[in-house]
Order: sequence, then C-alpha cells, then structure tokens
Amino acid sequence: MLAPGPQPAGTAYRWQDGSTRPQLEVAAPGRYEVSVVSPAGCAGQAAVQVRFGDGCPFTIPNIITPNGDGRNETFALPGLEPNAWNIQLYNRWGTLVYQQAPYHGAWDAAGQPNGVYYYLLVHPVTGRRYKGWVEVVR
Repeated sequence: MLAPGPQPAGTAYRWQDGSTRPQLEVAAPGRYEVSVVSPAGCAGQAAVQVRFGDGCPFTIPNIITPNGDGRNETFALPGLEPNAWNIQLYNRWGTLVYQQAPYHGAWDAAGQPNGVYYYLLVHPVTGRRYKGWVEVVR
C-alpha cells in the first residue's frame, strides 16, 4: 500500500494509473507516481520505486563490537536507503533501548551491556518490515 505523507482534508490525488484514492495498493514491482493538489491549490508530485523479493535489499549484520578499534563500532546497515527507515532496538527482556526515525546507522550500544538485542526496521511509506537480532560484544 502506497500513500503520500499527511495531507489536508480535501486534497486531490491522481496516481499514474488514473486512480484518485489517497492510497494505492500495489501488486507488482515498478515505479509509482502520484500528483496531489491541496484545497488551496498547492500542487506536488512524488515517485517511488517498489521492489519485491524474498531477500533483504541491504546488509544486516548480526554482531557489533563497540570497543574502540574502529571496526564494527555501530549497527551500520550497508545499502540501507538513507533517511527512509525507522528502527527500534529491544533488550532480551523486551525493553525498548533505542529508537530513531529515520535511522542513520548510529547505534553503538552506549550504556548497554554485552548481549543480544532485537531490532525492528520499518519503512514508513511502504510498510516493509525486517526484524532480527544483533549481538553486542566488547
């Protein structure tokens, strides 16, 4: 399901297939475009490339070693589309220990002990979700 960001009531939508609903359900990969016009006459356009597949389009490591040696210091996600994903990290008891929207690859487990942490990555536009674990070893 694709949807532009929040718009004022009365905004007109037009997707490339001619539909005029605020949201577009997609069933195939491809480029999707929408034009919007607010009640005040302000117009805008946006496009997104939708990809489907079983694999994750970026690398998700399962260990970080924030020990000051300059390697694997943060939970960096090579290939992650910049400024597009939100993240939440939980400890083994399910307590939220970190969140960032959008995620910039900056979690270094500061203030957290060694152990396994569980992440939830969410793309706020497409709703795509990835979850898994990462181990912190110093």
